[in-house]
Amino acid sequence: MPSLGASDQLRDKPELIAKKRQLGRERSLISQVLSSTGLRRGKIASLLLRHLHFTESSIFINLNKNSKENRKGNTVPFRDELAESLRQWIVDRDAATHEIYANIVSLKFEDEVA
Repeated sequence: MPSLGASDQLRDKPELIAKKRQLGRERSLISQVLSSTGLRRGKIASLLLRHLHFTESSIFINLNKNSKENRKGNTVPFRDELAESLRQWIVDRDAATHEIYANIVSLKFEDEVA
């Protein structure tokens, strides 16, 4: 019996395909942030959405003045394309989170009624 290719194995697993695509998208964003800002991997790994500052036209990060590697403090802007990609990722992520939460609430309610 011939072995199935990767695409054949995943055909019946749309959730897994979606998860892998999302992971690829996130890795691409991380790579873009690394290459366009000059920030180190550890600094990027420590960032949270609350560290990003949004204006109408851009996104930037204010680096902490008290850190060892940055005694003066600094503002790191994001290129327009990267800022737009991050905005869209946040919108999509929030929509997915809302959908998951709605499903959980729906399940709890149905269990309580039954």
